[in-house]
Amino acid sequence: MNAAQFLETVASLSLQAAIVIVAAGCIRRFGRLTAQAECRLWTCSHAVILTLTAIAATFPHLRLVIPEPLAAARAVSTVQTQLIAGRVLQAVWLTGVAVAGMSLVGGWICAARCLQSCRPIADDLVVSSGVAKVAAIGGRSVQFQTGPHVAGPCCWQFHRPYILLPNAVLGFPAGERQFIVQHELAHLRLGHPLQLFLQRLVEILYWFHPIVWWSARQAALAREFACDAAVVSSRSEIAGYLRTLLSVVEQTQSVGEPCRETIGFGVGSGVIALRARRLVTLAQSGDIGVESWIGRRLRPAAILLCGVACTLAWLPVNDLASSRSWLSPWPTWSAALARDFRVPARDYEAYDPRTQLFELRETAVEEEAATASR
Repeated sequence: MNAAQFLETVASLSLQAAIVIVAAGCIRRFGRLTAQAECRLWTCSHAVILTLTAIAATFPHLRLVIPEPLAAARAVSTVQTQLIAGRVLQAVWLTGVAVAGMSLVGGWICAARCLQSCRPIADDLVVSSGVAKVAAIGGRSVQFQTGPHVAGPCCWQFHRPYILLPNAVLGFPAGERQFIVQHELAHLRLGHPLQLFLQRLVEILYWFHPIVWWSARQAALAREFACDAAVVSSRSEIAGYLRTLLSVVEQTQSVGEPCRETIGFGVGSGVIALRARRLVTLAQSGDIGVESWIGRRLRPAAILLCGVACTLAWLPVNDLASSRSWLSPWPTWSAALARDFRVPARDYEAYDPRTQLFELRETAVEEEAATASR
């Protein structure tokens, strides 16, 4: 993949990601979604974006629009600009991906170190919190731990599910501890650690995309709303849950920020305020929200159809593309793999005088000489 092709790929994938997220935002805005349904919507959107990225890096794409041939001198100038922009973009993108990837790995290391400094919580405290002595997620028992470096209630799951509670929370009344533990168990049961991982992958690949970061914030809020709704089922429980939110904020405001790769009970006063406002709305309406079976199926299907349509959204910004083929070349690595299985795969542009920069330069010189001789 040369610099011009890279520029075309990044620009097109950025457009495709924006289309998918905007479609998800419209479904969220105009559809009557429960918080759990919204979680599935954003997770499906992030999965579609990752799939589109993998398809772009593996297969050729269909060219619905082929750029009109330019005059040779103008084409040389345009292509040179595209090549320079592609090289700069490639360097900047790789740097951003490396930084974002190291941030993710650093968060995992931070969470692992926090776990190493923790100790198991006494069984009587776990039982008094209103949960079974041994809770299980996916066949693995949940480990309840506490430690001095735990900034706030949170959960984490890599090879085994953990729920971490600060020492201050252990002194809360049993009812408040129950709300906190049930909230973190809801994160684990609903598969939020995996959803967060998919979101992080999209954030790493599209670290430059503001709409992607907006969708990440909406997905994080939806996860918290879904767990809040899973814990409370009546107005009296909502009132007690609101008091628990305030207690957590008061007890953890002097402690450092929680690890970014864990799923915390309270992440920032702004998020707590939004959650409290939503809970008050639920208490006033008395509607916790139940989504129909059709809605659960149709909304992910709409995002999948949008993703399929997005494979055709490819920007014609590569002036070295051949006008003699409606399909772009295969990426080199997948073309070599396809040939191993005796599948013919063209990893080069079909011959066209404008697909090589040196040929464009020669044509431009000839045209200038012809113009000067007149």
